[in-house]
Amino acid sequence: EVPGCTDEAFCNYNPQATEEDGSCGETDQTNDDCAGALGLVCGESLLMNNEECANVDEIQGCATAAPQNSTSGLWFTFEGTGNGVTVSTCLPGTNFDTYLSVYEGTCGDLICVAGNDDQSETTGFDDLCPVAFVASTVTMNTTPGATYFVLVSGVLGESGDFEIGLSCAVPGCTDEAACNYDATANVDDGS
Repeated sequence: EVPGCTDEAFCNYNPQATEEDGSCGETDQTNDDCAGALGLVCGESLLMNNEECANVDEIQGCATAAPQNSTSGLWFTFEGTGNGVTVSTCLPGTNFDTYLSVYEGTCGDLICVAGNDDQSETTGFDDLCPVAFVASTVTMNTTPGATYFVLVSGVLGESGDFEIGLSCAVPGCTDEAACNYDATANVDDGS
C-alpha cells in the first residue's frame, strides 16, 4: 500500500497512492522535493502538472545551458538497470517547454549525470519532438542498482501539464526464428 492523496481534484494528488491518507488539500505535491520523488517504471508514464503546489528548486540544472526563468519542478526516481534508459517528456500529455535534469547520489548530495532542455538541442535541433516541440529527452547508460533522481521543471516561465516516461533497453535475441529468441528483448545483442 502507498499512502497519499488519491483524489485527482487536488493539486497534491499522488498517482501512485493506493490508500487515501487525508493529505488532499495540503500545499505541496508529494514529489515537490527530492525526498518525495515518485518512482518511474520502465515502459510506463505519469501525467503530472507543475502549475500548483510546487516550488522552484534551487539546484543546478544538468543540461548544456542553465534553465532560464525556471518554473516549479517535480521529482522522480528510478533504479539503474545496467543498460541504457531514456527519460522523456516527449509524450502526448506535455504542453509546455520542459527542462530535464538527471542526478545520481542522495537527495542531500546530488551529482549531475545528464540533462536536456529541448530534445534535439545536442543535434542542432534536427530531431524535434513531434508531440511537443520543446519537450525534453535524456538517453543514458545506467549502473545496476544505482539510484537516479529526475527533476522536471519549466523554462522561460512556462508551466502546465507534462507526461514523463521511462524506457529501458532489454538486450537479447530479437530474431523470432532463433531458438534463443527473447520476447522481452527490445535491443538485439547479437546472440
